[in-house]
Amino acid sequence: MIANTIAFFWLYKFAYMTNTKFVFKAKFTKKNFLKFWGMRIGTIFIDNGGMWILLAVSTHKLVAKCAVNTIVIILNYLFSKFFIYKKE
Repeated sequence: MIANTIAFFWLYKFAYMTNTKFVFKAKFTKKNFLKFWGMRIGTIFIDNGGMWILLAVSTHKLVAKCAVNTIVIILNYLFSKFFIYKKE
């Protein structure tokens, strides 16, 4: 869980820059930055919670991580598209 959380912060620092510039072609603003990090902090709870639940029911580590990552990636995209970088 500790390694997962540390990786989360490094990953999403990079993800904010690439999502803003290349995926959604938006401006770097304080509002977008705060929304982005707020949503991502929410998904780290889903990530860690999902891992905890799946590992508690004896799911293989790799299967658990792949399943949880799939859910988190989908949620992150939807949050970005409809809440963070939505067209005004």
